[in-house]
Amino acid sequence: MWLTDLQINLLGPFCGAKPVSFERNVTVLTGANDTGKSSLLRILEAAYWPQAEFDQHPPDPNVHVDEHPSAVEQAGGAHGFHAWFGMDESSSVHFSGLPTGAVKYEVSAPLRGERVSTVKMEDGSTTLLAPSALPRCVRLEPSVLLGGTVSFLRPNGIDEVLMRVAFGSGVDLQRFRGDSGKLARALRNANQTLEDSLGRVLPPSVPLRLRLEAQDPASGLLALHATDSLDALTDLGYRGDGIRRLLTVATLLADADLGDGHAMILLDEPEHSLHPDAQHAFRRFLEELASDPTRQVVYATHSSCMLNPWRPESVRLLRRTKDGTAPTTVVVERPYVNGYQFVRDDLGLLPTDSLLYGAVTIVVEGATEHLCLGPIIRKLAAAGIAGFADADLLLGQSRPLDARGDNYARLCRVVQALGGNPVLLLDDDKSCQVRNQGVPADIPITYMPKGLAIEGVVPKSAYLTAVATHLGDTSGAHDESAFDAWDAARPTGKPMRLEQTVAAWLDETRNGTKLQKPEVLRLAVEACDAAQIDATPFRKLLIEMRKLLQAQ
Repeated sequence: MWLTDLQINLLGPFCGAKPVSFERNVTVLTGANDTGKSSLLRILEAAYWPQAEFDQHPPDPNVHVDEHPSAVEQAGGAHGFHAWFGMDESSSVHFSGLPTGAVKYEVSAPLRGERVSTVKMEDGSTTLLAPSALPRCVRLEPSVLLGGTVSFLRPNGIDEVLMRVAFGSGVDLQRFRGDSGKLARALRNANQTLEDSLGRVLPPSVPLRLRLEAQDPASGLLALHATDSLDALTDLGYRGDGIRRLLTVATLLADADLGDGHAMILLDEPEHSLHPDAQHAFRRFLEELASDPTRQVVYATHSSCMLNPWRPESVRLLRRTKDGTAPTTVVVERPYVNGYQFVRDDLGLLPTDSLLYGAVTIVVEGATEHLCLGPIIRKLAAAGIAGFADADLLLGQSRPLDARGDNYARLCRVVQALGGNPVLLLDDDKSCQVRNQGVPADIPITYMPKGLAIEGVVPKSAYLTAVATHLGDTSGAHDESAFDAWDAARPTGKPMRLEQTVAAWLDETRNGTKLQKPEVLRLAVEACDAAQIDATPFRKLLIEMRKLLQAQ
């Protein structure tokens, strides 16, 4: 069970804003100071704990009922929020006996007084919701990082958490103060428990574990070491803040004891005090954590290092504006147009700080390639397809750049002027444009297979299933057999690619329904097996990227 949308009415800086959507894995909140990122995290906490009072988080003082009646009318006349959750088979641990699909969970009177929490089904029926039925919500704010020593006589907050994870709750370590033998036995058990607990939350790409050693039992001090895949022990105090913050967060997660249930994990500016390289590593840790379908991560950030340009769908930009006469915060979804221009402007980034350019910049034709190239390559890599073993490393050193169907030569020159290496990924019919624009001959170009756009690399069945999902059609009216029948009966004309034929089909059968093609292809990539994807053009692209990086 995971949060899909949140409608906020007159809470914090939100004055009747439209629903905010959340990705099932990672959602990143960004924007200038004082736009409501922290407020949104607090509201998320309240959505998962509906019995908690909201008195400590009053509405924005700039929003007054008497002065802005239109805002109150738009918000339904009440402070509060509505939350929508998605469900699958694993969600039965929360709502036993309820069907999978979209569930609407509502909370009324959220500021003061009794709360009424209900689940509203598609047929209009409702059932009361016990707060304990919701997934766990864990907010991680490590104000103090783990260091090289732990005091069991005068522990600080994070020391207490670490010892609770290692020794269990209620263990009084003071009884070991004068008995080194008992302490050594206790540490053996504690270290095994600590290793098992951290192993459940740290991804395989982070082969670090914590180990406690007796240092000065008389003074109540234990040494804390980090051990890596080579079993090398290092005093944690000598490790960088990035690793210490990562291990601190992992310890907090282990203490939360999420078990096998679903959980929402919240972080506010986790990049604080971290070097850019450490931020990238921490971001990857959160992304891998959220790859577990029972984990949903939402974090707020001011750092471009914490935004993954290969996951543009995850970014939400918060901005202050006016809704009529009422000041409010709005959430801009999918703010990756024009090379994240809105994000760059709001974060005050210069072009050289931006999300536009990397050591290799892949100039792609449009929004579909920009959104879907990363998921396709990651899926091929995760499945062990030949030629993609180092894909994650290559993506980490590159950036996609949307050419919006043109301007290839100009964008390549801009990339080169900034010290980058451009490579083009284009449809096969763009070769004349490349020549006419004067794209330099030394810039590598990967063309899609003849007659195929990027949508054609997935099976037709997967693409049509994604179309039906995107349209919310469960009737079967838009399945593969219906499409094939229509295609066979249409007049023979100019050959069309799959996405063009599907567009014509919908135009005729659904009164001009338009698809968001990037979203449809993303759904198709998620739904099909990696072995069904035509990996040829992407394998060629990675070859060109390797050549450019090796030549540096």
